[in-house]
Amino acid sequence: MEINNGHGYMNVHDASIAAKNGARLLVSSDAHRAEDVGTFDKCEKIIFASGIDIKQILNIKEA
Repeated sequence: MEINNGHGYMNVHDASIAAKNGARLLVSSDAHRAEDVGTFDKCEKIIFASGIDIKQILNIKEA
């Protein structure tokens, strides 16, 4: 499943359900312009608000 910074298909409620059911997730900036590549502010809000374990996100490494 994808948490996309450019559209709101995955909201906090849906992300929370996915996380509780063990879904593996990806984050995407959905950039259509060069200056938007790597922009994840909406994704971060959804991740933290929904309680997703960072280990469930396939393309994020823990620091």
